[in-house]
Amino acid sequence: MARAQRGEVVLAVSILTIAEVFYALRTSYKVQRPAAAELLSQLLLSDVLEIEQESILADALARIKAANVDLGHAVLAAQAAASGDPVATFDRDFTRFPDVRCHQWG
Repeated sequence: MARAQRGEVVLAVSILTIAEVFYALRTSYKVQRPAAAELLSQLLLSDVLEIEQESILADALARIKAANVDLGHAVLAAQAAASGDPVATFDRDFTRFPDVRCHQWG
C-alpha cells in the first residue's frame, strides 16, 4: 500500500475479486449485505486502488444497500441500467430496480 501511495506500483482490483470479498464477508464473517456493501464502498474511496468498472461497482453497492440483493444481481442491474439493455431472468430481485427493464421468465 505504501508503494502504491508513492506511485511506484498500481494495485488493480477486479470486480471478481470484490465479489469474492463480498462473499467472504457474508459467509465467513456473517456480515449482512448492506453492511458488506458499505465496507466495500470504502475501498472505492481509496486513492491507491485501481478498481475495474468502478462506476458500475459503485452503483451496484448502492443497489445492495437500497434493496438488500446479492452482489451478482446488483452488478447485472447496474450494467443493464448503464447500457439500457434489459435483463432476462427467473429471479424477482430485478423488479426492485425501476431503472432496469427485465423480461421475467417463469
